[in-house]
Amino acid sequence: MNERQYRQLCEACDQILLSPDSGDATVAIPWLHVIRPHPMFLQHYEGMFSGSSRKAGDAWRRLRSLASRMRSLLASVSSTGDWWSASATPAVRADVLFVSHLLNEDQAGGDIDFYFGALPAALAARGYKVVVVLIDYTGRDASGLAASWAASAVPRVVLHHTLNPSAEWRMIARGRREAQRLRRKARQCRDEFASRLLNRASTEARGGAQLHALRLGEQLHSLVKAMQPRALVTTYEGHAWERLAYARARDASPGIRCIGYQHAGLLNMQHAALRRLGGRYDPDAIACAGAVARDALARNSELRGIAVEAIGSVRSLVPVMAKKNGAAHTTCLVLPEGNLEECRLLFGLSLQCARKDGNLHFIWRLHPNMRFDDLLRQHPEFGRRPGNVVVSTGTLAEDIARCGWTLYRGSTAAIQAATGGAFPVYLSQTGEIPIDTLFELEGVRARVSSADEFLALVSDTAYGQRQAALEQIQAFCAGIFLPLDADRLALLVAGEHGGGSSEGGSP
Repeated sequence: MNERQYRQLCEACDQILLSPDSGDATVAIPWLHVIRPHPMFLQHYEGMFSGSSRKAGDAWRRLRSLASRMRSLLASVSSTGDWWSASATPAVRADVLFVSHLLNEDQAGGDIDFYFGALPAALAARGYKVVVVLIDYTGRDASGLAASWAASAVPRVVLHHTLNPSAEWRMIARGRREAQRLRRKARQCRDEFASRLLNRASTEARGGAQLHALRLGEQLHSLVKAMQPRALVTTYEGHAWERLAYARARDASPGIRCIGYQHAGLLNMQHAALRRLGGRYDPDAIACAGAVARDALARNSELRGIAVEAIGSVRSLVPVMAKKNGAAHTTCLVLPEGNLEECRLLFGLSLQCARKDGNLHFIWRLHPNMRFDDLLRQHPEFGRRPGNVVVSTGTLAEDIARCGWTLYRGSTAAIQAATGGAFPVYLSQTGEIPIDTLFELEGVRARVSSADEFLALVSDTAYGQRQAALEQIQAFCAGIFLPLDADRLALLVAGEHGGGSSEGGSP
């Protein structure tokens, strides 16, 4: 997909979402929310511009959707009927309800949230009643996970993967009715591309992803109704469930403030988080990780009227301006995103480099939602590594301290690595829309497309020549992730803010 097609796709999907006859069941279709032009996301739109995969692909998607609905119903029959498990019983009333993510079991019981860091505890220390709601990706028993926070000053609520049978059936029925509505619109549409999108959206309306978003909406509606918080704070990347969370929270408590936390750096041609859907579906305020995002959001005319405040990030690092030791000059931190394809690209190239030059050292660092055993099942060649390639067992900060270079593509950890003094090298692919986390530093950070180019870049003389550029990179990256500031978040919760605003912004 090229850039023109990507922008056409964004516009056409938004037209469906913004149609007067669209509603919650439409907004709950994740496929209609085009996040950004990353291959991981764009693979879901294959065939939209050629129609080549329509017949076989649609049949396969309908079969998968049916299987997903059946699994959901069967799981609900054997479930306890509870919609969540809480570390404190009964669940307390709250001033602020955070919605975060439990990516792996290692996070269970920890006081520092993976996304919000110490912010929940900091607000609790200021007298707020705070509850953290966790969307669980571990697949483990929710009650056991919640119990690990029994002694915490901030209660946790772990959402279940299924509701009771009647609730699951109602959501499935809503998806079926929405699919029929979209199919009728497709038949009436004279534009071939728009008709193709409507037909595909109709199929997606019966899928497990839409069901997941609807389920989260119902769970958060019930929690807000029970706890009556002043504010709901969610992570904010442009996903369907986020928009539905705001809408259902307002249904349960019309005066609630909905705050989206844009926790990562803003990426090139990012879309879904940077446009309005109107009324119930938009946040009242956007909290962001740093000054760079704050200023960009404040200039965005699409978000005019939505408060914007930089509250910092758990990823903030102090720039390391001093030169690193000799070992760091020949050590590279490899930072793929949390999917197999990105691991294949980055680990594959670094493995080639390591075999060609035994004086270079590489540290492979997996995203928290990935396990190396899972990667090896798909790519057993990564188990046959030379001694100058190791898999990280330390913290990100420890890895950064050992490295003078970082090889990356779309990972926001590259921002932290660059701040910590590891010179960023982007691996580009022929014909792609770039997914460079540091795209704003074009011409300053390095770009390679092959092992030979990387080896030439990291020669003995290259590191010293790049120190001046590294200081410029560090200064910029330090503004992407500022230190966490609970007082600024408290201002947003209270409906006040002292930083940027989208009011009066310009495109």
